[in-house]
Amino acid sequence: MKSLRVESWISIAANMGVIIGLVLVFIEIKQNTDITKAQIKADYHLHDMALELKMMGDHPVGSYTKALYSPK
Repeated sequence: MKSLRVESWISIAANMGVIIGLVLVFIEIKQNTDITKAQIKADYHLHDMALELKMMGDHPVGSYTKALYSPK
């Protein structure tokens, strides 16, 4: 009788361990997804900035100055 109680407690502990492990895996996947989304957004903005700098030509300072002080 006593061995059945020990076995049931061990079984409960093992099941709790599996559930906790699954929760941790879910959290890790969510973090990885969030990091990947942030990286994609950062890459998009870097690409967009590089494209804008290419459109400004060889002297982007002059283009910025002209755009700020005389946008027409």
